[in-house]
Amino acid sequence: MRSMKKYLLLVLCSFLLLCSKNDNEDIYTYEFFDNSQLSITQIDGSSMKYGTISTGDDLVFKYSFIADDEEKIADDEYAEFIHFEVDSNLDSFLIEGYSIRNCKNHFNKILFLLFS
Repeated sequence: MRSMKKYLLLVLCSFLLLCSKNDNEDIYTYEFFDNSQLSITQIDGSSMKYGTISTGDDLVFKYSFIADDEEKIADDEYAEFIHFEVDSNLDSFLIEGYSIRNCKNHFNKILFLLFS
């Protein structure tokens, strides 16, 4: 019974230490590229696509989210990217909800998947 109490105390202390650790280092970036264009490329033989930014006449915006990577977990990697292109002659614009369909855009999600 005494060893059981020590075990429970150890588990409780470990749990409290894990819960109190707050070193979440998710990375969010917001970028825009003047005189650019967004190209959406499909990988041959696949339904997967990705966006690339190159020289052009418009404005391209890029949002990136890269989740904090836990080194001790092999399959927790996750990132997402949103690219969209708008006419560089606009003084202002508003994109809400489904209105993103009115501009060239791409959403890409990258995650670790293990298929067996």
